[in-house]
Amino acid sequence: MRRIARLSPRVHALKPCISYTQAQRSWFLHEGNIYAFESASASLFRAFIKTHQPHQWRVDHACLIVLKASKLDLEAKWFVLCSFLDEQISLPLYASYQEAYNALHTTTLPIRRSLRS
Repeated sequence: MRRIARLSPRVHALKPCISYTQAQRSWFLHEGNIYAFESASASLFRAFIKTHQPHQWRVDHACLIVLKASKLDLEAKWFVLCSFLDEQISLPLYASYQEAYNALHTTTLPIRRSLRS
């Protein structure tokens, strides 16, 4: 198995663009409320994704299948997040509740800290 991974021309695809832990600990804003990425329900997560999804988004088939599932666990949400980031589509995620709170209550444009570093 290791040998196949090393010989694969798509080895770069094995490295996630955001760590599982970063995604798990992140927060997002939706319709004026703050939500934890980890505990967001499937319907809430889909609504959040839909508000940030470009009209002409070319998503891979696997991501569409995951989004259509009745339940989305943390791994599934992480997969969708990585799919967005792989396509250079940024999502407004915050590293802490306080950052999300500050962004929500800022009268100017919110400053978003990228988790993709």
